[in-house]
Amino acid sequence: MSTLNAGRQLIKAALESGFTVAVHYEQDHEPAMTRKGTEHLTALWSEATACDEATVYFYEASRLGGGTSWRDFEKRGWAYLVHWNEGDEVISDHGSKGWVNDWAVATEYGQRKVCIDCGLDGLVFEGSNEYEPDPITGDPRCFQCDLKANPDRYGEQS
Repeated sequence: MSTLNAGRQLIKAALESGFTVAVHYEQDHEPAMTRKGTEHLTALWSEATACDEATVYFYEASRLGGGTSWRDFEKRGWAYLVHWNEGDEVISDHGSKGWVNDWAVATEYGQRKVCIDCGLDGLVFEGSNEYEPDPITGDPRCFQCDLKANPDRYGEQS
């Protein structure tokens, strides 16, 4: 069963990749919110979940423009989010080519667990190759990295 919301994971990955994210309510042509920068993840996700369905578009500044008007941006992908779905099924549809599709394939729609510190792939919640969620962000961290990052979780070090 999927545990991570693919829509939120996608927006987070887009912001981390430097894209500008535009959230559109259901079938609206104008965005409800447009932001760039990882500090806007919570606000963008709040807008995306303010209605039952949302379309998100991902843009980057073109090589020709300075990013001061919409003519200076190039669309790099889109995704249609349906919020009554769960986990990886929140992304109901997306472009079949480009950045969003590449992200979906590489991350299994945001479900693949990779350590945020060392990049160890294939982490699981219980068993060998176990991860612990970061206490603030919830992002996965392998056990060895979590020992270093959160020693208080494990009592006194000897």
